[in-house]
Amino acid sequence: MKKLLILLLPFILTGCWNYQEINQLAIVTGVALDKVDNKYQLTLLIANPQKSSSDSKTSDSKIVAYSSEAETLIEAIKFIDLKSPKEMYLGHIRLFVISEGIAKEGILSNTDFLMRQPESRKNFSFILTKDSSAGDILKILTPLETFPSENISANIESSSKLQGAVTEVPYSKFLSLVYEPGINPLLSGVSIKGDKEQGSNEDALKEAEPKTQLVLEPLAIFKDDKFVAWTKREESQAINILQNNVSETVIKIPCNEKYNAYIIDNVKSKIEYKHNLDFSVNVNADVKIAELNCDVDITDSKVVENLEKEVKDKLESIINNTIEITKKEYGIDVIGFGNNMYKKSPKDFKKYQDNWDSFYLDTNIDVKVNTKIVSRGSTEETLKELQR
Repeated sequence: MKKLLILLLPFILTGCWNYQEINQLAIVTGVALDKVDNKYQLTLLIANPQKSSSDSKTSDSKIVAYSSEAETLIEAIKFIDLKSPKEMYLGHIRLFVISEGIAKEGILSNTDFLMRQPESRKNFSFILTKDSSAGDILKILTPLETFPSENISANIESSSKLQGAVTEVPYSKFLSLVYEPGINPLLSGVSIKGDKEQGSNEDALKEAEPKTQLVLEPLAIFKDDKFVAWTKREESQAINILQNNVSETVIKIPCNEKYNAYIIDNVKSKIEYKHNLDFSVNVNADVKIAELNCDVDITDSKVVENLEKEVKDKLESIINNTIEITKKEYGIDVIGFGNNMYKKSPKDFKKYQDNWDSFYLDTNIDVKVNTKIVSRGSTEETLKELQR
């Protein structure tokens, strides 16, 4: 028995070799990466525990942002360590923001340091800035979330399901898509609307309507790991529909110089490789009438059928136009037709895999959309009809 206790003693008395007390660490919740004069500009957003009331009569800021510049990112982190009384800890990153400049050079070569950090989890939100520096994005304060990084991550998560124009892409998913055959990655974007200096001042949070806001942008298209172009809203909707990344979105259809609006719900799409370069696309969706600004009688079944057809034709038009744009304007398969061929018939895909994006231009894609109006709202009549 004594021998057994002696053998177990080293395991009982020792802990993790790299164990550190939490109060010795600066918990990084957001990372921003820019390029300035051929140097990396790294910004880290840190959760700042409030000091005790005995230390101060006023509340301290709940976040602190540190920035530094260096030729390598590990140097930039070490330079930030010199400014902070605590060591940077990357195990709780919620958001990673990169600038267009970094994205145009290539994501992989510029984020290699993250892959080599053992404590860094790779499932944090990943987003691209539009017309703003990445560092400025992290400093914009918002009234509904304590941390800007949490605000953006939560916004992406909800909007990706309910808006259809953005999509949630964790860093790990982006990396996997870079190496996945027959498809290229996408990222959602974010921009600053208003004065960035005012947006980083806590006094701005006292206003009912903040004058500076973070706004999600439509999808950014990549060729492998390099940024190519920004899509438009309808293109982003179509891409997300085809990739089954959205359960609900809104489309509008013009009528008499006004618009009717519809919620497209329970969206399911299926891409199927046929043969050679032929594919079919089938999309099924429920439709809810959200807003009628034209004089129509929705108690008439014929009228409802016409509205269903209008929505069907609109969706087919958006999808077909987007496919053509990805072919002729971007020259990149970001939807994943090649990946569908690869999974269904690897032997066929082998003939095209070395230059799939070029062959993508010659694909024949038959799109069919099926819609069904499942809700006409809380009233069967328009307001004009009720006033008669």
